[in-house]
Amino acid sequence: MSRKELAEKLEVDIRQVSRYKDDLCAAGIWIEEERGRYGGYILKSPSICFDIGLNKEEIKALELTLKFVQNGTFPFKGDFSTAAIKILSKYSNVNFWHENASAQYRRISKYNNEINEKWIKINECITNKKKIKIDYTNLDGERKKRTVHPYAIYVYEGANYMVAYCEYKKSIRNFKLGRISNIIESTDSFKKNGFNIKKYLGNRLGIYSDSRKFKVKLKVYYPYARCFKEHKWVYEESIKDHYKDGYLIYEGYIEGKVDIVKWIMEMGSSVEVLEPNEIKEAVVSELKNTLKYYA
Repeated sequence: MSRKELAEKLEVDIRQVSRYKDDLCAAGIWIEEERGRYGGYILKSPSICFDIGLNKEEIKALELTLKFVQNGTFPFKGDFSTAAIKILSKYSNVNFWHENASAQYRRISKYNNEINEKWIKINECITNKKKIKIDYTNLDGERKKRTVHPYAIYVYEGANYMVAYCEYKKSIRNFKLGRISNIIESTDSFKKNGFNIKKYLGNRLGIYSDSRKFKVKLKVYYPYARCFKEHKWVYEESIKDHYKDGYLIYEGYIEGKVDIVKWIMEMGSSVEVLEPNEIKEAVVSELKNTLKYYA
């Protein structure tokens, strides 16, 4: 594979590829270079084994991560566990399976054992920047064919999602892998146009496809406020603590009206919406609709 091809796949410049090659060679992974029109880089020994030199803290982190992954919904947790154990087995005095380390998930996707193949297909198209054609079933049970530009895969509340640009909706959407079927790779390529998954998720509380951003101001009361301020909810946020008065003031720039309302309602009587009025009215409306079931 040529430097140009590697640079395009890694989304870096050509000089950075050369620096990566030098770093790998210094680590003991020998990469040969063939010059000429059809030349490029060749990894002669992909199965080479070398000492990665983990320290005690890194070993402990890997061991505990192994436990958390096993309790989660990562579709390749079996393969990850095998690989992690192989690495850890090279080090003495390692205690596998810390019983005091665990993870509690509110939801676990029941489709977890069926999404491995979907994950692999989608991930390959993300890497190769290829469009995919899918059949997708929404919450109303409607099944439609979509052509999408897959950007990333992530886990939210125990379920696996693909974030992609949808040509049908002409916007970035979130697709639950459990509702996707008939994945077909297209010959057409796409560009990410500066999309950043960390920034995208960092402004959101959930997965509903609503890109409207609100400046949300809340009054959160103690004792719940103590738990509330232990979390970082979004990138752009601030908290003014009025502990002696029994509350804190939260301000944040958050995308997605549906998820904002859901988030506020989960806090019950421990929170008061100060701004904006649109969110306040939406919460009041939702509470009134809920009360109908108990009238």
